[in-house]
Amino acid sequence: MKRFKVLKFAILLMFILIYGCSSKTDDSSKQKDNVLTKQAYAVELIHSQEPILIKRTGNVAYGKSMSLSFKTPGFVKILHKQIGSQIKKGEVLAEINLKEIEAKKNVAEYALEKAERDFERVKTLYSDSSATLTQVEDLKTKVEIAANELQIAKFNYDQSTITSPIDGKITRKFVEEGELIQPGIPVYSISSSQDLIFRTSVTDQEVSLISLGDSASVSLASYPGQKVKAIVSQIAETPNPNAGTYEIELQLRQPFTSIKEGMFGSVVIYPSNAANYVSIPIESIVEPKDEDIIIYGITDQSERVEERHVRPKYILNDQLIVDAKELTGLKKVFTRGSKFLKSGDIVKVLEE
Repeated sequence: MKRFKVLKFAILLMFILIYGCSSKTDDSSKQKDNVLTKQAYAVELIHSQEPILIKRTGNVAYGKSMSLSFKTPGFVKILHKQIGSQIKKGEVLAEINLKEIEAKKNVAEYALEKAERDFERVKTLYSDSSATLTQVEDLKTKVEIAANELQIAKFNYDQSTITSPIDGKITRKFVEEGELIQPGIPVYSISSSQDLIFRTSVTDQEVSLISLGDSASVSLASYPGQKVKAIVSQIAETPNPNAGTYEIELQLRQPFTSIKEGMFGSVVIYPSNAANYVSIPIESIVEPKDEDIIIYGITDQSERVEERHVRPKYILNDQLIVDAKELTGLKKVFTRGSKFLKSGDIVKVLEE
């Protein structure tokens, strides 16, 4: 009878242990099922050392442009060129009426001749003690003044015609024949037809990637499907005070002959600076943290969410460019739904 009671007690104890373990397993399974109710979209990280392409819009411009004017006032006698005319270096483009200017040059020549005669006569008198040294020195000074005035008159005479300093074309004409024009008023605007550039602007993050000589490809709206090769020829040292962007000039290589100033287009710049980086969608940002941002990701070895604090190097379009070292170990980052997660969550990953 006593042996029967001991056997009955042992069977009862074994049943309690088995039931308890089963209950704990069920509770654990239920708890895990509750955690897995969270889900979010994620994208895989793609590491790259390729140059970060910079895409911008802008306009064609002439790299070398200038306004030409007369130095002296007068009536415009003749304009040899019209808007769009091709010009050669040294070619005469415009003239003003020379009557008044020529008369002033002649007066200056006569004045110099008279001053030289007076000076020679007084020198002779001085050698005979009939003139003083002061008189000789005064007339010598008058000769020098007259010579300078003649030089000025000749210079003004030469500047009464406009000649082209470069090969190029006439882009604007500001006056007509017969008009009275004042010194410095533009007559023509000319540009070098062999020096076309494409002008655009980039952000402070982008300008740090670009170097002089970087290659680029320009597409113009007027010529769909055609591209012009270019190189970065100038980078602004300071930003535009209004826009806060940096102006970039690109030298067009072998442009079409029909390309004109002001044409709108787009450019893709291929920076020569390369680094090991990762680009992640801007929507992966959970929240900012001082100068960093918080993102959530997941690794191959764990199903749990990991929180990372990263500092983007650049923001290009809708992507954050991050140093690959800051995301070491992560395979994916969460995008849509990431704001509802927290570090340590077990999440069902949905593919974008």
